[in-house]
Amino acid sequence: MAEFDPETGALRVFDRAELPDGVEPAGCFGVLGAAGTAVFYRGATGLFLHIGDETFALEHPGTRIHWEQADPATARLDIHRIDESPRRFEYPTTLNELRQDASFGMFREDFEDFDFGLFVSNVLAAPGRRVRIFAAAEGRESADQPDPTRVVLYSYARDLRPEKVAEFTWNPTDGVALTVLDAEWGALAWDYFKTGIPAPAGRVPASAGPGFMRALLRPNRATYYRFVDESS
Repeated sequence: MAEFDPETGALRVFDRAELPDGVEPAGCFGVLGAAGTAVFYRGATGLFLHIGDETFALEHPGTRIHWEQADPATARLDIHRIDESPRRFEYPTTLNELRQDASFGMFREDFEDFDFGLFVSNVLAAPGRRVRIFAAAEGRESADQPDPTRVVLYSYARDLRPEKVAEFTWNPTDGVALTVLDAEWGALAWDYFKTGIPAPAGRVPASAGPGFMRALLRPNRATYYRFVDESS
């Protein structure tokens, strides 16, 4: 977790336990090699990318972004702005090694999870993701976004590799149902199902149906768990 000041570019990293109740993350950060820390966030007028001492308004009509793998060990992120010279950021990448790993993708991990520049590029290339990303703060869910019908809980406790440990499903007829696949690491899902999901205004019970499913997907402080929307 971190606190970012767009005015000064200051980034203060802190422990998840320090995150105040009710605060929803509005961005994420990573490292782009020699360029240093990059912060991808939603501001008042859209999505922005802050790298070093520069800030790019990614949804400005005159801004384009291009990512490519320049060679087996190097990625390249180009940002084009109207009437200005393109800015190029080159940084080390491990994607080539991941492509040669026969087990990669078995747990639904994606290449963008391991390359910050590719992640930013992929978001901007998908109109739906542009709208949804960093807009999950409470009370800001899109009214036309379908309710989740299947949310899977993954645990990263074993070797930091994602393992499916529980699955929530919902439909208007039967309500919320839970399948626990691992009794030890799926205990969190069982607790949420029985007692509700902690929230600033009080626990969200399973009887809330779609509200409960959406609450599962809100950013949280869990280090070894991740809820993923796998609705068809």
